[in-house]
Amino acid sequence: SDPAIFALEQPVPADASFEPNGSHIDMLHETPFCMGIAHDQNNAYFTFNGKLGSIDRYDFKQPHLPGGDNHLDGELLRYVEGELARVENVPSHMAFDASRRKLYISDTGHGRIVALDANSGTPAQDIATNEPIAMAKRVSGAALSEVVAPGVVAQPSGLALAGGALFVTDRATGMIHAFDRS
Repeated sequence: SDPAIFALEQPVPADASFEPNGSHIDMLHETPFCMGIAHDQNNAYFTFNGKLGSIDRYDFKQPHLPGGDNHLDGELLRYVEGELARVENVPSHMAFDASRRKLYISDTGHGRIVALDANSGTPAQDIATNEPIAMAKRVSGAALSEVVAPGVVAQPSGLALAGGALFVTDRATGMIHAFDRS
């Protein structure tokens, strides 16, 4: 959200086909029970889809008018559906290493840390969406690797990359763990 437009009534262009519905700049609506989010680049970001146990990558390309609802240029790629698990009311943070194109994920429901190779896989099967967007596909063959096995961290939640290390908070114990990326 932009503080210059937050909670302000927005002018509607004469040729607009919508009534403003808030002060957001853009969004997409395909990640129920979103447990975490990480920025990729420009207007693209990854989300942890808690309902489907997947990683959803959105690119909303160009923001629409403030409060608008035109998401026609949006794109969705869905990775590793069913391979992750959420814990109700516990965030599953993620961190993206842009130089390696790896997304580190707190897979809280499985008690592990995994890494998704964001360059792996091929967009394949179409996905039905709640609104019209330019593209929505499942990614076939995406590489998900285990970085920290179950049992090392009981309930991984918080996650951050800093100084070459991966820092993970354990909701079950309150401990903070540091791992190298391998």
